[in-house]
Amino acid sequence: MDLHLKGRKALITGGSKGIGRACAEMLASEGCALHLAARGKEALVEAKEAIESRYEMPVEIHTVDLSHGHEVRDLADACSDIDILINNAGAIPNGDLWQIEEPRWREAWDLKVFGYINLCRAVYPLMRSRGGVIVNVIGGAGERPNFHYIAGGAGNAALMAFTRALGGRSMRDNIRVVGVNPRRIMAVTFTNKAAREMEERLTRLVSGVVKDLTVGTFHAICARILRQDGKAIGVDSKFVIYDDDDQISLLKRSLQEVGLDPKQYAPRAIQSAITAAKSQMLTPADYLQYSRSYFEEVVQRVYERYQHLLSEST
Repeated sequence: MDLHLKGRKALITGGSKGIGRACAEMLASEGCALHLAARGKEALVEAKEAIESRYEMPVEIHTVDLSHGHEVRDLADACSDIDILINNAGAIPNGDLWQIEEPRWREAWDLKVFGYINLCRAVYPLMRSRGGVIVNVIGGAGERPNFHYIAGGAGNAALMAFTRALGGRSMRDNIRVVGVNPRRIMAVTFTNKAAREMEERLTRLVSGVVKDLTVGTFHAICARILRQDGKAIGVDSKFVIYDDDDQISLLKRSLQEVGLDPKQYAPRAIQSAITAAKSQMLTPADYLQYSRSYFEEVVQRVYERYQHLLSEST
């Protein structure tokens, strides 16, 4: 793809592995020169050599600890001509209110929370004259708090609020500030084979953290959403998925239970009509209002019984 980024310069924190490394490779493939920042020099050197060899784009590396404000400011000065900043460094440990003691909590927030804030503070004025983009990679726990990840949830919530506040006025300076939650990224395809290939490719790109992404077929992802949040619309999380043969078998039973002969009324024709009704979000009661023929009346009777039997199976 062409994102029209050729000739741009980007700084990526936490850029030696995982999501940061994947961002670096994608930007390099689009023609961006890179600055990669992380604590570990060895991983940075490996990333630099691999990216320069594969994409023939220049990569500068910076071994820094972004939990220290003076190192953040030094990094910003060293990368003063960047067009894109991706804040990605930092991880906050699991644990409840008593498991994460104050020194560990502060240490994690100094890197993840204040690291993002301080780098935005340092880079923003440098971008103001020419414009640019700041992307904050933020965990989903900020919107789905969990007692056993309380420090992470609170930290990510703070970064979400910070990003929304800064992004709400940054366009006045021609700077776009956005937050990205990897769990909000969905990669969808039609077949299981294609989904497996996509997952394998993403796993290579992001060094095994593909579990944070939503990858699969339309059917698999929709089933996952229903199992997680289906109760909001009355769907039990333990629902059963019927294949084509199961559906036909249940339609035959539905015909018999409403006093009709499956040999006289083709189950597949009724299946097709019910599928069309569901595509239009029509319940059996809704369908009755639109029935104009005897066949449609039959479909409505079978549809109602069919849904009742399906609900009994969960």
